[in-house]
This record gives sequence, structure tokens and C-alpha cells, in this order.
Amino acid sequence: VERNRPQMQQRRAWWVLLGSTTSALSRPATMSQAYSRAPLVRELAASRSEAVAVEGPFAWASEGALFASVACGVGGVLWWLAATRHLGPPPPFLVVREVAAGGTAAAVAEFALYPIEVFKVKRQTKARVASLWELAWRRPGVVAATARALLYHGLRLGLFPAVKRLAPGQGLVEKLAAGAACGALGSLLCNPFDLVKTRLQRDPTRYANSLHALATIPHEERGALWVGAPASVARAAAGSSFQLATYDIVKTHAPARSAVLLATLASTLAYVTAAAPFDVVKARLV
Repeated sequence: VERNRPQMQQRRAWWVLLGSTTSALSRPATMSQAYSRAPLVRELAASRSEAVAVEGPFAWASEGALFASVACGVGGVLWWLAATRHLGPPPPFLVVREVAAGGTAAAVAEFALYPIEVFKVKRQTKARVASLWELAWRRPGVVAATARALLYHGLRLGLFPAVKRLAPGQGLVEKLAAGAACGALGSLLCNPFDLVKTRLQRDPTRYANSLHALATIPHEERGALWVGAPASVARAAAGSSFQLATYDIVKTHAPARSAVLLATLASTLAYVTAAAPFDVVKARLV
């Protein structure tokens, strides 16, 4: 009897679960009783509500298919820029080329490090943290993150040289102001993608994909796509001003052989340090 006790308990649990599920589905009035008898019924009800939540525009597409479409579009733009580079010097559409170069580099880095980004947001918002392998495989919100990286980092990195050339001087104050302006502009335009990315990172089951979230959120909450915009703009302005000014100054004064490496490391440290307080506030607001 003692040897068969675990099997008997397991069989009894399955029968209780089956009976509770049948009761919950056939008689909604006894749902609370079914909850007390079988905790897994709560997961069944949650999955049914999630299935209703993901109905709507663009819910039929997968995040991977949308990402492949975005990657093909970016590849076509880069091919066109490469095919017209011989029309210089200087090459045509110089500002567009700088924006595309900065955005593409940032998008590649965003995709490669995206599981760590999701892990960070879950820790900041105190949400349930999945394994890094699960995050690396699913990558919830990666389309919104890639679109944000292309536009946000492309604008702030690509426009910085042009804005800096328009400044009356080339001192530290002018470089900080140019970096802050480019970062604030990029963040303001990309706030909807930032919001969708953060919500999918925090709760991947709420929406089917990034486009579905982008189309559904305005119907759920009026003006929700711009929630957290002040914190995002302040974060981008602070981080971009210190990062771009630090990169420009270190690259100018560092030894030629290691100038780019030292400037990149110093500017990254400056960006993370300046943007960290705003980053926590933004993640909890959206």
C-alpha cells in the first residue's frame, strides 16, 4: 500500500482536476468552488481570457514573421545606399546615410542583447523573471525594439554631427546641448515603440505581437501611446548629451590607435550613468 500511495495520490489529483474543470466550464456559478479544489483551473481561466485579449488587428501574425519583414526592409535600404555611394564625394544623402548607419548598428546590438534587456525590465518592474534561454527564444517585443533602435538611435547618432556643425561654437556646452536635442527628438518620436516594447517585455501574453499591441493600446487607453513620454525624453536627453559629448571629446584627445575604443567605452559608461535613474522611472510608468 505504501509503495502505491504516490500513484494513488496522483490519480486522485487528476480526477479532482478533471471534475473541477468540468464543473467550472459547465456551471460558472461554482467557479469559486472549483478554484478552491483545483488551483490549475485558475490557469485555464487565465489562458481563456488571454485568448480573448489577443484578438484584433494584426493578431494573426507572429513576432518572428514581422521581424523578418523589418529586416528585409532595412536590408533593401542599406543595399540602395551602398549602390549609390560612388556618386560622391561627398556621397548623396549624407545625413540619411549617417542616420541609417547609426540605426542599423544599434538595431543589431539590440537584437543580440535583447534577452538581457527583457531581464532588466522584469527586474525593474518586479515581474516574474523567466529563464534567459526562454527569453532568448521568444524575444517578446523584438519588432518594436528593433524599430525603436532604428529610429531613436539613428536620429540621435545620425543627426548629432549635423546639429553640432550648426552650433555657434564647438565647446562642451554646445556639444551637450546638441546631444540633448537629438536624444530628446528621437525619444519623443519613438515613444509608442518604447511603450509597446516595455509592455511586451513585462507581459508577453497580453498581445499577440508588436503591431497588435501598437494598434490595440490606443483603443484600450486614450493617449496611452505617449504614457511615460516625459520620463523617456528626460532619459534620452540626459543620456545622449553625456554620451555624445564624451565620445567626441575622448576621441579628439585620445591616442589615434585606441581613440575609437576608448571613446566608445567612456561614452557608454557616461550614457548608462546619466540615464539609469530615468530608466527605472520610465519602466514603472509604462
